[in-house]
Amino acid sequence: MTGRLWFALLAGHLAWSLHLMVSYYLAARACAAETGDTGELWTLRHAATIAAAALTLAGAATSWSHPEGSRRRAGSRAASLGSQAPGADTATGAPAGGRVAPERHFLARVLFPLNATFLCAILATGATNLFLPPCA
Repeated sequence: MTGRLWFALLAGHLAWSLHLMVSYYLAARACAAETGDTGELWTLRHAATIAAAALTLAGAATSWSHPEGSRRRAGSRAASLGSQAPGADTATGAPAGGRVAPERHFLARVLFPLNATFLCAILATGATNLFLPPCA
């Protein structure tokens, strides 16, 4: 498995997990503060949401643009013409002739919706920071 696939596999999950932990920590800190929810804590909670969403979007973009998933998406026209996809041997480690290992193709295709699911979870968690006070 290539490094790009590992990144696409782990980006959304790690971003969601870290975002959840940071959000809980900042909410507990805002509740414990005598002054309540300060502007600094409010900004940090939203910055954590934006950073987690950006990391998840990067993982989704990586899985979408991965050569082993996009080669099949781009159409099997090149394969039907008998031409080899550029960089099949060196960039992706695929065998000659542009064939893709089935497990890599599966991962490249399934990681985009997986990262999209994690992005929805991050945005749902971040939306509560917009509408609810941390000690509610």
